Formats: sequence, C-alpha cells, structure tokens
Amino acid sequence: MNNIKNSEIFQKTKNAYEKQISNHGFSPKGVFWQSENTQQSRFKTLIKAIKLSDQKGKISISDLGCGYGALYQYIKNKPFMKGSLYIGYDIVDSFINEAKQRFPHTEWVCSEKILKETDYIFISGTFNMAFDKSIPEWENYLENQLRECYEKTKKVLAFNLLYSEKTKIEQNLYYSEIDKVFKFCDNNLGSTLITKTPGANKDITIFVTK
Repeated sequence: MNNIKNSEIFQKTKNAYEKQISNHGFSPKGVFWQSENTQQSRFKTLIKAIKLSDQKGKISISDLGCGYGALYQYIKNKPFMKGSLYIGYDIVDSFINEAKQRFPHTEWVCSEKILKETDYIFISGTFNMAFDKSIPEWENYLENQLRECYEKTKKVLAFNLLYSEKTKIEQNLYYSEIDKVFKFCDNNLGSTLITKTPGANKDITIFVTK
C-alpha cells in the first residue's frame, strides 16, 4: 500500500515541478523557492552539518531532491569538496538533464531513493509540498522517507522543513511542529539537533547524527 501511495506522491511532485519549470525556467522560482536568498540561507545552514574533521574534504555527499544542481553550485568550491564525492538525486528527468549539462563531471541520478551510503545526506525543501494529503498520510510518508535516508547515512542526515505552532497543511504546504519532529528523529533515528534557519521564514533545519 505504501508503495502505491508513494508512487502517487512522486507523480504529483513530478507534474508540479515540470509545470513550474515551464513557467519559470531553471531558477529558484522554478523549484518553488521564495527567492534565491532563502534558497542560499537554507544551503548555508545545511552545510553546518559538515564536521570540523571533514572540512578538508575527501567525504561523500548525497543530495536528495537536487533539482537542477543549485546546492552543488553553492558548495562545489568549498574546502570540504576537495577530493569529495557528490551525488545528486531527483525524480524529475528534466532537472537531472539540466544538472548534467551544467556540471557534466558530477554524478546525477534520476531516482526517488538514495542508492549508495554516503557520509552526509542533504535534503532541502523536498518535504514541504504535501498536495492534497492529510496530515497523518504526509507524516507517515515523511517518516518512512527519513528512515530510508538515515539507513544510507554514515555521519549526518541534514534536512529542512517549514514549521508552525500547530501541524498544518496550508496551500499544499506541510508545516511541522518542532517538538514532534525532534521526538520522532531522536527516538527513531539518531542524536538530533534542530535550529531555526536564519534568513528563511518559518523554516527549521534538522541535523541527525549517527
């Protein structure tokens, strides 16, 4: 049953992003970001997951929901990328094709799942769009996705979510409760730290360490 529901979510996601790209092109708006500034604020916070001992590079990174390669563009010249492996995953073929054109020497995979274990897994904005799902349905999907991603994480899983005082789905967007997210991650995955994302309204970044 979960697989049927997941495939329905993936198809809706794919359709929504393809429509958005045709309207806005390969840009922050084309991936439903409010602006380039909020996109960069999220990236800046996510990469705080990189441990001090890994700042010189030779690490492996997976980016789930990589889009057209915006996170890779942001990190590609950072010291921690020296000698490091980066793999971008997305379910939208046109995103993967665009990323391959922009960065032909990087690994881009059209898949809804992370296929290889890596030190770090980053997921930015991927879990915000809940469509017409109920809160229990979306949370069940989200928790299953996080479990799968954590299994492929060697060091830190870092992702972001919108948040509100009370859990809600508004205009197709899912807003989590900070305490509930913390409880699920800390009890079912690993040691969890949550921070409000500076420069991005109603946004939190979650770090789950192995």
